[in-house]
Amino acid sequence: MNKLHSGFAPIQIILSVIAGTVVLGGIVGGVLYFSKQPSQQIQQGKCGDGVCGPAEKANPNLCPKDCIGEQPESDTKPTTTATTTTTPKNEDVVSAKSSSKDSPFALQAPFMSRAEDKGYISSEEATNFLLDAGVKEVRMLLPELEKYNINDLLTKNNIAISADIAQPMYPKDMEKHKSEVKASAKKYKNNVEAWLVVNEAETGWKDTPEKYAEYFIATSKAIKSEAPDALVVMNLAGVSPAGEMSSSAGLKFLETALKNGVGSYFDVLDIHIQGDATNYKNLGKIVSDYNKIFKQNGIKEKPIWNTEFGTYDGDPDENPRLPGMKLSYQSEEVQAGGLIKKYIYGLSVGIKKMFWTTMVEWSNYDKSGSGNCYFCSTGLVNNSRNDGLSHKKLAYYTYKKMVEVLDGSDWNNIQTIQESGGVYIYKFTKNNKPIWVAWNDNAESKSVTISGITSSSVKITEAIPKHESGKEVTDYSTAFTTKTETPTTVSHLIGNITISLKDVPVFVE
Repeated sequence: MNKLHSGFAPIQIILSVIAGTVVLGGIVGGVLYFSKQPSQQIQQGKCGDGVCGPAEKANPNLCPKDCIGEQPESDTKPTTTATTTTTPKNEDVVSAKSSSKDSPFALQAPFMSRAEDKGYISSEEATNFLLDAGVKEVRMLLPELEKYNINDLLTKNNIAISADIAQPMYPKDMEKHKSEVKASAKKYKNNVEAWLVVNEAETGWKDTPEKYAEYFIATSKAIKSEAPDALVVMNLAGVSPAGEMSSSAGLKFLETALKNGVGSYFDVLDIHIQGDATNYKNLGKIVSDYNKIFKQNGIKEKPIWNTEFGTYDGDPDENPRLPGMKLSYQSEEVQAGGLIKKYIYGLSVGIKKMFWTTMVEWSNYDKSGSGNCYFCSTGLVNNSRNDGLSHKKLAYYTYKKMVEVLDGSDWNNIQTIQESGGVYIYKFTKNNKPIWVAWNDNAESKSVTISGITSSSVKITEAIPKHESGKEVTDYSTAFTTKTETPTTVSHLIGNITISLKDVPVFVE
């Protein structure tokens, strides 16, 4: 998120010597899709030639008779006909699945807690949390890619990676910088889906806007020369500290960058959203503000990500470096409710990916020693070094249930059914079947009717476990209140269901 004096970005600075080069990275990361040159385009081949070519494998429905028995490969990274003769062949390296690449359910810095906690959890434990919760992508620093065996920990487990690259200042030796970027892009082309350039640039960049544009374009070209399928992400803090509105600095920085020619050299715009559990209602206006800048500058809208995204539980200490950030007490249930509402509302307004901050809480993030800062409280699992607790929070189980129910949905076909009177209802489509997500922000329950149901029964599942704390969850399979209802027939094979919507969001399947 924003830097601590202007927002919340958990910016941890790590120095690491990689291949003899000092790399500076900041953690926390949005895309224009580069048109491939003819030599890089996937060739479909001729239907009926008996060969299931790359494009036909990616979508066997293009030519079923050529791809009988073939498994769909739409969940693999696009391949190219370009070849490299200098990269050693590694049978163990596999490309990240597109099911992960397309999923919005990501997480920021799952391993970073170890850097500050001196081995609080192992990389294997961190990976097990990711797999159990269903996380589909993580954001990491470039030095972390070198430090951990990411192929075995993440890529083989179908967890995609976005990584920070580049430093917040113009290099003394641009040719050396480009060479280093190319080396990293080449080395990790089978692991890293997206490269984030200059963390929270509107406050992080240490030179002129013109130098930023020159630096960004050179870095982008270097990445694409070795990893043409990788995404290049422009990274901004983008919003006010409390996440309630777009920041004027972020909007101005984007506009200046576009005027300096950067528009054709990035694929995703990343902005960072933190704050309380209720500020999800501001996401639509924030997205609209940034899309307006693209339109005013004649640039096609880019996908928007939030690589720092979250809310807290407990009652964190106020931080004078976060002006306007009022940290009132939030229970585990409120944090979990904020998680599901932020993800669902964010998807409804066009945000493509949201990286939760983080898995295991960071301890002593603000160096106060209290262990009670905002970024000490956003994680899905307690850090016992903060408060003696070590259980998975309710938000952990809500995240897991959300992924379980919704992952694999048609992300381009999300319908807003209602956003009025404090009632929010959204319709998703997964495997050609509808799933509704609904909640009620009113103090009293509301009766709502969902129409167009074509099945004989409907399963309604509360999105938050039926407990006050995650430490009370002993069996995930029975942790959520679930009931089955029979729709009222409206016409032949079409029915309605009326439910009493309370304060806990529900999935209606």
